[in-house]
Parts: sequence; C-alpha cells; structure tokens
Amino acid sequence: MRNRRPRTLALVLMMALISAGAGAMAGPVSAAPFRFSPLPWLKAAMDAADLFGAQSVVDTVLGPTSISGGSDGRITILLLGSDYRPRLAGTGERTDSIIFMTIDNSNRISAISLPRDVGNVPIGPGQVYAPKINGLFKSFKKQSGGSRNVALEKERKAFEYAFGIQIDYVAFVQFTGLERLVSQVGGVRVNVPYNIYDPSIVDGRATLQPGAKFLQGSTLELGANAPYCYTVGHPINWTTTPNCTRALEYVRSRHGKGNNDWKRDRRQQGFIFAAMQQIGQSQVEGVRQATFSNPNDFYTTLPLTSADVLYMYDRVHNATMPNQAVLQPPTYASNVKGTSKQQLKIDVVRALFQSWFGPLN
Repeated sequence: MRNRRPRTLALVLMMALISAGAGAMAGPVSAAPFRFSPLPWLKAAMDAADLFGAQSVVDTVLGPTSISGGSDGRITILLLGSDYRPRLAGTGERTDSIIFMTIDNSNRISAISLPRDVGNVPIGPGQVYAPKINGLFKSFKKQSGGSRNVALEKERKAFEYAFGIQIDYVAFVQFTGLERLVSQVGGVRVNVPYNIYDPSIVDGRATLQPGAKFLQGSTLELGANAPYCYTVGHPINWTTTPNCTRALEYVRSRHGKGNNDWKRDRRQQGFIFAAMQQIGQSQVEGVRQATFSNPNDFYTTLPLTSADVLYMYDRVHNATMPNQAVLQPPTYASNVKGTSKQQLKIDVVRALFQSWFGPLN
C-alpha cells in the first residue's frame, strides 16, 4: 500500500509560504478548476493503483498529468515572495524572497536563494539589471502596463538566461496569502536553528513595541491567529519579551545580532520544506480553496487538476532536500564598493546551478 500522506500541493503551497518571508509569489491560474473537490477521485485512483499496480488505472480515472519537467527532465519552480501588504499600498512591490527549487527523479529537492541585495544581474543578451534584484518584478510590471502575470513570465525568462537553467513554473505569494495558508494547515512546526533577538521587525496587527524573539528549538509557527509579537522594556528586556510564534514574522526576520538577510533566506528554505512534510490528505482540499480564494494573494502557473495533484504527491511525498545554498559572499558574490549591493560571481553561480539544476540523464 502507498503511504497516503500527500504532499501534493505542498510543492506549490509551501513555496508560497516561505516566499512571503519577504514577500510573495505569482503565476497564471484559472479559478474554475479549484471549485471542484478531487479528493474522492484521488482516493479511488490511489486505491485502484494499490490493488492492481497499474498507472493506467489512475490515468483512466483522473486523466494524465499535464505537469512537465521540460527537456531537462526535472521540475523546477521559481518562488517569489512579495513584500506587499495593504498598509503599504501604493509604495510599490518588491520580491524580497527569490528561491529556485527543483526536484529530480530520485525525489531529491535542491534549493537556491538569490538574496534581495544582489545587483548587476545579466537578464538577457546584452542586458544587465543594475539595481538590487528585488526590484526586477516591479520594473517588469511597469513595463507590462501593470500586469503581474506578464511581469512574472518576464522574470522567469530573465532568470533562465541569468543562470542557464530551465524554469518550468512560477509561484508567487503575498503576506496575507502566507497567513491564510499557514492558518489553513493549523501552523507549521519548524526547528528554529538558533535564538533570534530582532529589535526591529513590526507586527502590523497591533501598535506595540517593535521587535520579536524566536527561541531555538521545535516551535509551531502560526498564521493570523498567532499571539502578537512585540518586545518589552527600554532598553529591550529579552527575558520578559514573549516568544514570537507567528510564521510571517519568523520568515521575515533579518535584524539583530547573528541575524541577516542570508540567514533569513536559509530559514525560509527550511520553512518551505517543513510545510511540505506536514500537509496531510485531509487538509488538501482546504488548502486548495484557501490558496485560490483570493488570486491577489497567491498565483502559480503550475497546473493543479486532480491528475496533477496525484502526480505531485507521487513525486514529493518521500522527498529529501540534500542541496541548499544562499548566493552570498564570499563564495558566490562580492560586495560592490560604495554600495549596499553584492554582485554575483556569475561563472561560479552558473556552475552551481548546472550541478544541481542541470539536465537529468
């Protein structure tokens, strides 16, 4: 019998989740298919396949999947987290979280984060995007007359060129989308790798003293129902400051001693993988509905018909994530003198992508 703990939507859903670490994700989706619950058919197809051991049975019940790994044979997704939230409407939208994830035929996931302060990125023949890369989406959106979907497709192609890889799909999420998804699954349990004392992050749900504390160890990070995150005392008394258990703040935090953008990027990767591991079959339909109830919050180009959901379950339910990297100095980038930007050591970075994201034999 198969292990029926589907991580089906996880590969897309939780990509969204971390993306919101600084921002959001995006991609074209038709809303209509998500009003239909495929779970009875999924269960019937899995039972039939277990009994008869025939993929043809699954295809007969659900139809063949339309998810494709392209000519390189692997499924690669660009995850984008937007910093948009209602209180900052009109100020633009930056993708502070940019993560590339790919899965091979042995169900091994590789993840690479592109830090938001990287600049001078080659995005096409003779084209270099000089500003910090988190503004590329905003620039493409302006060029596209305000179309998010067109801008995201341009960004997908730009990164294909920059890193010499195929990117099959895009996923995009905003702050509110992350909150809704985490709430839908009842929170995501993560292993906080070290104590974080962030004096600056703001929990926008209430007017309280800025800052948050995240204690090392196993913690259930919650959605919108999480207690307020704040600090106590002047100067801050970290002993009496409550532990923050709000997922959005956990994946956004980047200030405080021993904390920075690069460590945040790595925590975001871990948060996504933890979320993927924890989604259960009974939660799948609720996640589908929550994910697509507001197309402004979350968008993906991944097809998610019943057959596609089952296919992704088969691909990722026993996945591991042995390869993780953040493109930070000194290995993958160097600081640009006189600025707060970094510039990629593009040959080194492309070699890394080729190693982890290259064509499968």
